[in-house]
Parts: sequence; C-alpha cells; structure tokens
Amino acid sequence: MADSTDNKFVTEQEAAAMASFSVAPTVTSTTLSSVPSSAPPYSLPPTVPPSVNPPYNAPPPPLPHPNPVDRNVNPRRKRLIWIIVIGVVVLIVAIILIALGVTGNLGGPKPLTATIFSANTKQTWMGIIADSFNKTGVQVDNSNQKGAVSINFGGSNVSTLASLPDAWSPQNFLWVSQVSDQFKANGSVLFSGGGSPDCKEIAFSPVGIAMWKPMAEALGWPSANIGWKDILELAGNSTGWSKYGKPWGALRFGHGQPEFSNTGRLTLLAAIYALTTPTGGITTTEANAPAASAALQKLSNSVQHMGTIDTDLLDLMAKRGLTYLHAVKRLVFIYPSDGTFWSENPLCILTGDAQKISILKKFRDFALTRESQVKLVQNGLRPVRAFSDISLSSTSGSLFSQTNGVLPDKNIENVKQIPYPSAETMQAVINTWKSVKKPSVSLLVIDTSGSMSSRTNGVTSISAVQSAATAYVSQMLPQDYLVILQFSTSGRILTPAGATGSATNISTYALTPAWRSGAIKQIGDFLADGNTLLYDSISQASDLMNGFRTADKAAGINRNYGIIVMTDGKDTASTKYKSSTQLTDSLPDGSESDQFHMYTIGFGDDIDENELRVIANRTNGKFYRGNVLNILSLYQQLSLEF
Repeated sequence: MADSTDNKFVTEQEAAAMASFSVAPTVTSTTLSSVPSSAPPYSLPPTVPPSVNPPYNAPPPPLPHPNPVDRNVNPRRKRLIWIIVIGVVVLIVAIILIALGVTGNLGGPKPLTATIFSANTKQTWMGIIADSFNKTGVQVDNSNQKGAVSINFGGSNVSTLASLPDAWSPQNFLWVSQVSDQFKANGSVLFSGGGSPDCKEIAFSPVGIAMWKPMAEALGWPSANIGWKDILELAGNSTGWSKYGKPWGALRFGHGQPEFSNTGRLTLLAAIYALTTPTGGITTTEANAPAASAALQKLSNSVQHMGTIDTDLLDLMAKRGLTYLHAVKRLVFIYPSDGTFWSENPLCILTGDAQKISILKKFRDFALTRESQVKLVQNGLRPVRAFSDISLSSTSGSLFSQTNGVLPDKNIENVKQIPYPSAETMQAVINTWKSVKKPSVSLLVIDTSGSMSSRTNGVTSISAVQSAATAYVSQMLPQDYLVILQFSTSGRILTPAGATGSATNISTYALTPAWRSGAIKQIGDFLADGNTLLYDSISQASDLMNGFRTADKAAGINRNYGIIVMTDGKDTASTKYKSSTQLTDSLPDGSESDQFHMYTIGFGDDIDENELRVIANRTNGKFYRGNVLNILSLYQQLSLEF
C-alpha cells in the first residue's frame, strides 16, 4: 500500500493547484494563520522557549544560469574574448553604481522595502501581485522615495520568528487574537502602539479534505454529501475501505500538528463538531465529553503524518500516493457537508513606521483591485466577498473546475460555516487530543564523535545537541516511547536504569517519569570522543525500529515510528556498510505509510549533505542543516512530526 495518506484536511487552493499539475509542485516554505475581528481570543500552545530565536528559512538561492551555447566557428578564442570584455564591463558598471549609491533602480536610490510574512497557501498569487506592485514604482507618502514589498512565506505562528515582519498575512483570522494575547502575556505587543489590529481580508477560501479521486468517488463524490461523520466512521471501521467494496485497506489520514498548524487545529474542531452536532459552536463541555474523545481517537488512529508544515504533507501525498495507489493522477477536494471553516486571508500591518505603513496600505489596496482579485481565481483562491461577482468557472485561466477536483458552485451559502469556539474550549480540544493521540516511538541517533567538541561562538556542538535532545525528550507525551542510540567509534543504546526487559522489546522504552528523567541525565553525560560509526549506527536503528513495528503489527497495535539522525561528519568507522548507497538500499523503501520515517540533521560544514538527504528521502523523511543556533528549534519541529 502506498505511503502517503488517503486524504488530508487542506485549503481548496492547495487541492486545485495540485490537481492542475501532472507533477506535484515542490513546496519550500512553512504556513501562517490568524482570526476574524469578531472571533474570540485563544490561548497559544507552547513554542520555542523565549530565550531561543530560531530564524525562519529563507528561500533557496537561485540556480546558476546555464552556460550559453556557443555557435561560433572558433568558440574557445571568441568565448574567452567575450568573457573578458563582459567581465570588464560588468566591473566598471558595478563600480559606477556603487559610487552613485544606486542598486537595482537606475532612476534613483534603492526603494524602501516593507517586509511581509504570509501563509504559503497564497504564495503564487502574492508573488505575482508583489512583482507587479513593485514595478509600478509606488511613491512613499511625504517622501521622494519609491516603495516596494518583500514577502517570505512560513508557518502558522508569527511569534516563532526571530524578529517581526512589517506585515503579516495568515490564512485566516484564527491566529490574530491568539498571537496578540501571547504577546500581551509576555509584556509586549504584536501591533505597534498596542492599538486595534489593522487587518483587511485579501482573499477567501474554504478548507476541506483532499482525497484521491477514485476514493472520493467511492464515497459518492461529486454529487453525494460527504461529511466528517463519514470520514470518522470509515476511520473507525476495522475493515477499512472494504466497506465500500474497495481493496485499499484502512483509512490513512494526515493533518498538521494542531498546536502549531492551522488546518491541524481546524481538523480537530471539525471532527468534534460533526459528531456532537451542537446548535451553536462547540463548548468546553462538549470538548471534554466522551464523544469528543471518541471522535479524536478515531481520527488519531488513522493519522500517518503530522508536522508544522501542511503543504509538506500534501506534497508527500502527491509524490508517493499517486504513483503507488492509483493510475489516475488526480486529487479532488471534498467540501464537508456537516460544516467547515472559511478563511479570510487577512493582511495585517504590524509596523509603526509611517513610511512602511504607507507602502503596505498601498500594496493592500493593490491586492484588492479587480485585476488582482481576478488573478486569485487563476491561482485557485476565491475573491473577497466584495468581488463575489467575479465568476469562478468562466474567468479566463480559472482553476475552478470539476476537472481540477474543485466545485465552483460550492460557496459559503451552501457549505455550512463552523463558528470558532472560545479560548477555553480550544484549549480543552487540544488537551483531549493529546490524551488520545496515537503513541509514537522516537529513536534519537546522536553523534558524539571527537569532532563534536568543536566550538561556534563559544558553544560546543555537543552541548548544543544535548540541550536540543533534552528539550525533545521533555515535551514528549506520556504515552510515547523513547530510544536513544549514541555513537562514535561504536554504537550504544541507552536503557532505563534497572530495566529488566529485552533491549529489543518496545515496552522497555515506555516513557515513564523515571525513564524521561534518566534519559535526560544520560544525555547530559555525553562526551565528545572517537570516530564516526554513521552507517552502521543508522542500520542498527533501522533494524531495531523495524523489529518494533513487526511485533506491533502482529499484536494489532497501532503506533507512529520516527528516527532522527544527527551527525557532524562523514562515516569513518563502519564495517557492515562501506557506502551510503549500500546503507540506503537496506532501509525501508517508503512504500507503506506505517513504516518509520527517518529525518537527518547535518551539523556543521564537514557533512555529506547529499547522502543525508538521500537517506531521509528514502523513508519519506527530510534533511535539515543544523548549527548551534538552530539545533534546538530543529529538534522541536521534528518532535511535532510523530
């Protein structure tokens, strides 16, 4: 059975965009979110400790331009001449521009740039209109200077950034009150001056369920009413898809981590709403009721993937599930008949700088022109309600069609809108989910070779990793399992003090309070010494985790399995595997959704990034580049994957 999920809670735009490409587009960023001005405040989940300021990932540098084809009869001589001539000209021009203080705009000084952090749901559209806006050469109020905007795309919680942008455009209004309240609790303000939020919606979209077309058709798509209740009943059915006469096994679902992901949180709310059918919004009583626990447990048991980045899950679903599960490469979007959430995609101005406010307001007005709103439809998003007369189906270049898996006739009038709950209720939902979440098995593979004693800004690599691993262990849930494999010249699996069970028995690693504190102490005792037994240690971790999974399947037990490998160098000591190719071929091929996922962290500059990336991709994991500044946030992010 293919790895990837059968379905996932996503925005309509994500489903339409994926369906309109024969090959899934690569997603390189994170996601943001927020709350209608009428929505109540919420309490935020814990984030990176206040002392830590992890930078968000900048977009990758552009690829080098390919060498031009030389069509001359004597190419070597003429190419050399032209390279010399062009090089001299470029150097002269560069010197002149630097002397004049001109960069990128020959008509005057460099424009004043206002920064925006946006949800990646509207990344393509915002990139297009930002480019158009910047080309207009907008004038900054009360100044002769030109203005421009620069947009980065990232996660649902702007408070995790090292520094605030000038403006923020989350997916919906759900997070505005939450983040604002968190800032107030920390004695600071999100909006400059502490005034009312300056937010206006710039796009409109529902969230729903992305599913492979044959599966959706088995449920009756596109004509049948398909709701969350149907999905939960399927998730709780021991025979899975055979209920519909299909050989697809159990339902496999994916959603973002609810404490950080917008759609993850909305998934939990929608599931409870569908089964409790409240007359108004969900209350704390309903969130704490057995029915809510039952709904979330059904959902949790079917979940194979989480994480803070919603689009990573959708990307993986397209890459794996399409190839292995169905010949027809098509996702469709299900509008839950028992209710869903409609996102307003506000653009909120955070800065107090008058000139940047001027730029941002002009950009927001530009986004709300009819021309820009038409471009929304061409990129899978809906216009704001003030432009509801723009046709979803007949606009030239529109992605809204049944062919692309979305239904233009669905709207807020015929797809029920679920109201947002109170802050207390939202926290109760999160707590209920934590209590019933499917257990995870985490295996931390940690390099303690001699090179880990190197220092950066006075901090040793080993001490930075010790702090990060300690934080990871501290935030694991009581129902989880923890295994730690320390390696240098040889490998060593840490075990709880006084453990009597077999080192290959998963029950030995149940995260009791004693094992949690014992593991933290043993991590603190690590010393950097010896060589790097990388390949054989990864193999040992793989064999151990595969053994856990095999035993669990035989016993009918359902868990998530994840391995995190951290190393600062290349293999120097392995004897079983002499190359990364041999090792990679021995790992699970990622064809089954309940296999373990291996994430690799390359620490420092002496790693082989390509081999670590290949190893991670093999198991549907991901490679990260680490250093003493970001290692804590990396481990925290990875703890949300399982």
